[in-house]
Amino acid sequence: MNISRYTFAALAAMLPLLSGAAEVNPANIPPVTAADIPDLRTRAEAGDAAAQARLGRCYLKGEGVARDVTQALRWLRAAAEQNDAAALNMLGVCYHEGWGVEQSLTEAIRYFKQSAELGNPMAQSSLGQCYALGEGVPQSYEKALRLLMPLAEKGDPQAISHVAACLLAEGKDPAEFMPWLRKAAELGNAKAQAYLGAIYLGAIHLTGGDVPKDPAEGVRWLRRAAEQGEAEAQSNLGVCYIKGLGVERDPAEAVRWFRKAAEQGHAEAQYDLSCCYHDGNGVKKDAAEAARWTRKAAEQGHAKAQYNLGVSYRDGNGVEKDSAEAVRWFRKAAEQGFAEAQHDLSSCYYEGNGVKKDAAEAARWLRKSAEQGYAKAQSKLGFMYHAGTGVEKDPAEAIRWIRQAAEQGYAEAQCNLGICYINGLGVEKDSTEAARWFRKAAEQGYAKAQYALGGCFLQGTGVEKDSAEAVCWFRKAAEQGFAEAQYDLSCCYYEGNGVKKDAAEAARWTRKAAEQGHAGAQYNLGVYYFTGYGMEKDPEEAARWLRKSAEQGYAEAQSKLAFMYQTGTGVEKDPAEAIRWTRQAAEQGDAEAQYNLGICYINGFGVEKDSAEAVRWFRKAAEQGDASAQYNLGACYINGFGVEKDPTEAVRWLRKAADQGYAEAQNILDASGHTAEGAEANPAETLRRLREEAEKGNAEAQCNLGGCYLSGEGVEKDPAEAVRWLRKAAEQGYAAAQHNLGVCYDRGYGVEKNSAEAARWTRKAAEQGYAPAQYNLGLSYKQGEGVEKDEDVAVRWIRKAAEQGCAEAQYSLGNCYYKGTGVEKDAAEAVRWFRKAADQGYAEAQYNLGVAYKEGDGVAKDEGEAVRWIRKAAEQGFVEAQRALGLCYREGIGVEEDAKESARWFRMAAEQGDAESQRVLGVYYSQGYGVEKDATATVSWTRKAAEQGDAEAQHNLGVCYHNGEGVEKNVEESQRWLRMAAAQGHTEAQNKLLAYEDAEDDGDPAAKIRRFRKAAEQGDAEAQYKLGGGYLLGYGVEKDEAEAVRWLRKAADQGHASAQCDLAVCYLEGMGVEKDEAEALRLLHKSAEQGHSDAMRNISACYLYGCGVEKDEAEAARWIRKAAQLGNVAAQRNLGLYYHMGIGVEKDPAEAVRWVRMAAEKGDAVAQYYLGYFYCNGLGVEADAAAGFEWMSKAADQGYEPPQESLEGVPPTFPGMP
Repeated sequence: MNISRYTFAALAAMLPLLSGAAEVNPANIPPVTAADIPDLRTRAEAGDAAAQARLGRCYLKGEGVARDVTQALRWLRAAAEQNDAAALNMLGVCYHEGWGVEQSLTEAIRYFKQSAELGNPMAQSSLGQCYALGEGVPQSYEKALRLLMPLAEKGDPQAISHVAACLLAEGKDPAEFMPWLRKAAELGNAKAQAYLGAIYLGAIHLTGGDVPKDPAEGVRWLRRAAEQGEAEAQSNLGVCYIKGLGVERDPAEAVRWFRKAAEQGHAEAQYDLSCCYHDGNGVKKDAAEAARWTRKAAEQGHAKAQYNLGVSYRDGNGVEKDSAEAVRWFRKAAEQGFAEAQHDLSSCYYEGNGVKKDAAEAARWLRKSAEQGYAKAQSKLGFMYHAGTGVEKDPAEAIRWIRQAAEQGYAEAQCNLGICYINGLGVEKDSTEAARWFRKAAEQGYAKAQYALGGCFLQGTGVEKDSAEAVCWFRKAAEQGFAEAQYDLSCCYYEGNGVKKDAAEAARWTRKAAEQGHAGAQYNLGVYYFTGYGMEKDPEEAARWLRKSAEQGYAEAQSKLAFMYQTGTGVEKDPAEAIRWTRQAAEQGDAEAQYNLGICYINGFGVEKDSAEAVRWFRKAAEQGDASAQYNLGACYINGFGVEKDPTEAVRWLRKAADQGYAEAQNILDASGHTAEGAEANPAETLRRLREEAEKGNAEAQCNLGGCYLSGEGVEKDPAEAVRWLRKAAEQGYAAAQHNLGVCYDRGYGVEKNSAEAARWTRKAAEQGYAPAQYNLGLSYKQGEGVEKDEDVAVRWIRKAAEQGCAEAQYSLGNCYYKGTGVEKDAAEAVRWFRKAADQGYAEAQYNLGVAYKEGDGVAKDEGEAVRWIRKAAEQGFVEAQRALGLCYREGIGVEEDAKESARWFRMAAEQGDAESQRVLGVYYSQGYGVEKDATATVSWTRKAAEQGDAEAQHNLGVCYHNGEGVEKNVEESQRWLRMAAAQGHTEAQNKLLAYEDAEDDGDPAAKIRRFRKAAEQGDAEAQYKLGGGYLLGYGVEKDEAEAVRWLRKAADQGHASAQCDLAVCYLEGMGVEKDEAEALRLLHKSAEQGHSDAMRNISACYLYGCGVEKDEAEAARWIRKAAQLGNVAAQRNLGLYYHMGIGVEKDPAEAVRWVRMAAEKGDAVAQYYLGYFYCNGLGVEADAAAGFEWMSKAADQGYEPPQESLEGVPPTFPGMP
């Protein structure tokens, strides 16, 4: 409610209106009684003029007789005819007031003049008042004062008051009128007292000069007048108490005085009393009582009260809501020129609230308000000129009005003026000026401006870029409940932009905006619930928020909701509903949804198959740059699905997809010599046309010609010439050329290698939105090549490329989420991006997606789905996928066990040079698993793996030479290969070597040590390592941990992996050296980088127990898996226990059994015991007590003593030095 409250009442002129009562009862005439009347009548009838006048006065007043105006006039006229001055004066009063005669100021003046000329002071006073007021005569203060001054000087109280009033009205100097005013006040004239009080309070503007303010004196005179019942004084005294002017503030006392004046009908006091009831100021809040007093004032024509009564009817506050009645009262106040009422009446016309909508009438009233300087109206009028609503559109006029309001400090107008400058609406674009106006409004606490200013700081628009300052302003607006600011603040917390990344805080602000109906925030909140970002995963809640956003038309939410209906995630599976939401998103132009809708039509998912409709949607998405859609549209042109076959058009779309990194599209182009089936290519002609266009300055042709020189397509390869043409196109701003030129600088093709220059050109292309360049720029930031390393910035650029459909970038972004590189770790988000790349046929992403399904990491575990995606990657020749698929067929994971199929996939990987697959294939030939036994083939494949440094293969090859299997027996060659394996920490190889050495030294440890020392002193790393081990264990020499560390360090410094691992254990345990977990971890990583599996096992333990790093069970599981996959027995056993206890992985009894069995079958006693325990308790295998005891016996035979406590509470042991 916009109310102007508690102003001093404007005092009426002190000259009282002529009143018969005052003039017909002079103070010097004694009252007449009924007993006096007969004598008085007798004398009057005898012609006594004084008696006639006196009798007329009695009838006029009803004094001693019943009041009778006709009789009064009869006797007054009779006396007047005899020139009785008193009778003439009283007749003047009758004509002035219209008592018994028709009112006539002319007649009144005639009688007053006659009486005054006869020296009647009352007539002189009345005539003076008429001259002062201009009643019946032209106004003349001079004539008034000529008549009144002599009376005043004789001490006539009424004349004194009138003289003071005339001098005031004439604008005389206070020195002239103040003495008269004070005299009148001191004589008890209430109006004079009220006026004097108002002057001392400074509530009256004096044209003749100022009187020094004296609030206490002002209150003293007001109180004297108020106590006499002077309503205006009572009203103004109330204001003094409400504001604490000249008295201590006392709202209750203010209400008391307001009420006294209000009950006399004083409109201003009624208005002020209503405000007290409205605000609960000095009285209990009471909307109905407020409205009652407002109405009383309004009915007297009080403009502010009329306005406030309109507000009450509009809002239904204290009265029943009634828009028409609101308009009626607004109009009354507006017609009196009250600016706020004019503004609100305009709003009623604009909105059609209580009156028929009428934009022109709205503008008319708004202008009236604006022309009075009402800032709110000026701002709104500016908007109407901007929109052309009710007035002709006029940007310049819009700015004029908005500026006027802004310059008055009206925050909304200041913000709007900023918007005009930022967008160039009616003014030239000027971001600096925009930011200046935003700041003015923001500093007043205007939320929209605070949000806009935050945006300026975030983008560096009109101010220096400052993310932290942006966050500060977003927060101010957000805390006021401004949804856009809450949303942007949540994004800052999500991205770590200007504030530390904080998932919980991001989610908190997202929820605030979402609860206000912000569609983007609702979408993000749905995604957060879906992925468990900043909150617990909750698919149902995810679907609820996505629906809210989708129902507002938010395309991304519609697309995501469609996916949930398609998969039955958080909602019941419903293909029709999936299609409905996909279509809604697609029709809004969402490229991903358009592509998905095309897929539905091509496959008949939820709709009837319709290849033409599929093509239509693929085209829409493809034209927006969606690589998957471009690829599918190309495929449709190749195969004639939904369109006529058109090889040229097919190539065009496939090339677009390939340029964005879509692998399958490039594969098709490569396979067909860059043409589609049936397209005739004429390279020479194509090259001629290309060169012709390039020489004309066509950037695309220059870029393509550069590409030809790079690839040698149609011309001899010439990298320098390629660079020349690429530079020409790049300098014209052609993004693909800028990107390719960057690649040339990065790889040193045709120019000297220059990472900084590579990054510079790549950035130019990236800033134009070229996806491959955005991806490469992200990699530069990730690796710190040509730019300072910055993982956050890296992710930002990779995301830009990924969002454009670049498969490599999508895969890379997935890896960032998986590893927590530049973003918070988020397996579900990793899976989401892997899937996008996988859907485009990107093999590595398909493999990673398969692994995620296999392990239930970021997605529900599904071995069948795992095999499906791994197979897709394997069929593209991706080695890791081929190896993994071979493992799936061997273990029966997601498929039935099939030895031949397992061997087939391992062979494919082995033939591509994969060492692990070569080793496994060697084992298969040794065991006749899926292939016929063949010792020669065993050695052949094992050697290939061993030559690549595979420790297990080196061990196996050493065994082959030792046993003479598939090769001639050769102890020297056996030792050579075993030594290689042992250097990598292969325990069995180390044990076999020790057996050889025992045989050579006849089991004499001292002899061994002497031999090791001799070689160690000559710098042999292996000997240094073994000598260190001797000192550490006291083997063949007195135990000396410090000496052990000295020799291990020598070997470690030469890069000996086992020495690095054992030295690290010394640092971990403080053996022979001061304990230093950080140094231990450094050495373990060096060893692990060489493939040392025990080092990997120890790194896992560091993450598990928080040694030198923060505890991280997921990272512990990752490292133990690496070691286990390299065949490390202890690691295989521990990985099994991780699965058993759910350490860093989801609990998986079957997987626990699989890994523990591997270790148990290799003779690990601990693993044998655990495997027995699993069989006894039916954990991950069918319960089988006999098998359980058999495995436990194996462990017991090796001297293993089981732990006393329950296995459920036993963590994997910290691995010591092998």
